[in-house]
Amino acid sequence: DRNEAGLEALRAELANTVATEVCVIDLRRYDELEQRLRELVERNGAIDLVIANAGIDHPMRMAACDWRNLTDHFATNVEANFVLLAVLIPCLLAQGGGHVAAISSLGGLAGFPYEAGYCASKAALSAFIESARAELAPKGITFTTIHPGFIDTTMLHGNAFEVPRSMTAPYAAQRIYRAIRARKPTLYFPRSTHLLLLLSKLLPIWIRDRVARDAMKKEYARS
Repeated sequence: DRNEAGLEALRAELANTVATEVCVIDLRRYDELEQRLRELVERNGAIDLVIANAGIDHPMRMAACDWRNLTDHFATNVEANFVLLAVLIPCLLAQGGGHVAAISSLGGLAGFPYEAGYCASKAALSAFIESARAELAPKGITFTTIHPGFIDTTMLHGNAFEVPRSMTAPYAAQRIYRAIRARKPTLYFPRSTHLLLLLSKLLPIWIRDRVARDAMKKEYARS
């Protein structure tokens, strides 16, 4: 993480449960990320599980579009995971297998106003992991692509969605944990939100777009 205080707090929380090692790094600095990953592999040897969880969500109005917003989403949500797996997949192959879990989003299943960067980058991440799964499953590497809905975290409160209700982080973590243990190829939750997204694809485009606009915070529409 880039948040050193947050990492240290997490290490302290886990101190009596499991040995941990934290690393302060900006994942968008790809060369540094690659080097730190190689050091990690050299120091620790076998890897059982990789969880690609880094992500950002910074809403942006198209009327005030800044291409840097889009590239920042792709750099963090997609390209950093390319670097991660470029280093770690050869290690998993060499040891005969392993498991990769990638945290995508239900937001990657559709486009929403003010969330183009987030939705597009999560859709790209899902497609990347799907490609990797199809290619590497015969070689013993399994993948779980996780598509959660609204989880009550700091990132949630900064996005553009009108959130009627959300899941707690511990509840979401338990769902993700069970899916990883079972090595499920995909996880979509909560089921009600996933179903609504699937049904929205059946609507005429003009109705679907109006529903999408109504799902966003009204202050974005007024600005």
